[in-house]
Amino acid sequence: MRFSPPIVVALVTAASLLPVATSARRLSEASSHHQAASASLALIRHRADRVQGLRDSRERAAEQKRPEQDVIARANAVLLEAGLPVEVLGAVRTQSDAEISRSSSGGGGPTYRRQNVQLTLRRLTVPEIGRFLESWTASQRLWTPAQITLVHARGEDDPARYHATILISATYVVDR
Repeated sequence: MRFSPPIVVALVTAASLLPVATSARRLSEASSHHQAASASLALIRHRADRVQGLRDSRERAAEQKRPEQDVIARANAVLLEAGLPVEVLGAVRTQSDAEISRSSSGGGGPTYRRQNVQLTLRRLTVPEIGRFLESWTASQRLWTPAQITLVHARGEDDPARYHATILISATYVVDR
């Protein structure tokens, strides 16, 4: 049996293209896997950096004294610093002042307490609330915002206004 030269050339070409096509498919799959692995690695690195940042941060505590009770004056100063009118400050209420943990050194160590105060800001937009919080965290290192609740200001002409209730906390040490 004799094959004609064009048939031989076609068979040789097909036989040589088969490994190339298989390699191209494998390369494409490997490239897809590499992209997925790179995206996963980037996400894991971001999460690890976030966890490390949280581990490196320390809770601030006032040493040996209860925080000053001038929260209204502090809030008014922060409102002015943020370019907001002081009239938006509503109620300021002390929520709690409670022990949070004891030293494990047999009762002779310090007692940690956390004081929570609730601030109410009325009829602010979300960017204004953000400016207040940015100014607050920059200037009030001891009082940390712990919870924020937004409620639409109903019955108002501007639906983009909210009443914000912000719970701030301060941790301090008491020696007994």
